[in-house]
Amino acid sequence: MNTTIHNLLKTWHVSYNPYTDLFQMYDGHVFDLPKDSLTEKYMNNVRFLYSKNSSQPLLIEIKNAYSQLGDIEELEKNEIIDKVEPILVQANN
Repeated sequence: MNTTIHNLLKTWHVSYNPYTDLFQMYDGHVFDLPKDSLTEKYMNNVRFLYSKNSSQPLLIEIKNAYSQLGDIEELEKNEIIDKVEPILVQANN
């Protein structure tokens, strides 16, 4: 477990739409920032947004989330973090 990323994800919001199978986990401030202050990265069906200034991750978005995360609708936030954290760590390496 990467303690820094784990603690960061604890403050993020979680959104999942089972109809479109789209999962998002994000820092609430990401939508307040101008688009030119963000950088985007893709890894398979996963999109990441980072702050250009700090290189801090601000959003992770997973298309076809069920195939990557399993059934997350009934999970607690800590359990979701346990599933998302390795994906974010892998993208940062």
